Amino acid sequence: MLNDTDALDRTDKTHLARIVFFVFLLTFMLARIVVFLIMSRRIPDLFLYMGGTHIHHLNYGIFLLAGLGAFLLFDKPQGRGLQVAAVVYGVGMALTFDEFGMWVRLGGSYWQRASVDAVGVLAAEM
Repeated sequence: MLNDTDALDRTDKTHLARIVFFVFLLTFMLARIVVFLIMSRRIPDLFLYMGGTHIHHLNYGIFLLAGLGAFLLFDKPQGRGLQVAAVVYGVGMALTFDEFGMWVRLGGSYWQRASVDAVGVLAAEM
């Protein structure tokens, strides 16, 4: 358990939250732009396929979040390590929630409004 000397002060928490928020929004926008450019055939197909199956980027987010959870549980980082964790968390959340509409309606359209709405709600909470 954390004792009072190990706890982050309010300023540190606010700084980490701002990192997460900024990285989250940046990653979400970049993911949407890249997918749009690929689907409009303006850039080459960068999607990963395994056995003919398209691996959606929400899976990358899930793996990042799972790895981050293990890192935070077993390493207990401080300082720079916490800042890196905040960046990874923001990227993982954005990649995962960018495809939130697919969670709700498996096999549905990638461009479902639910994904944008979910990201808006998450951003407002941060």
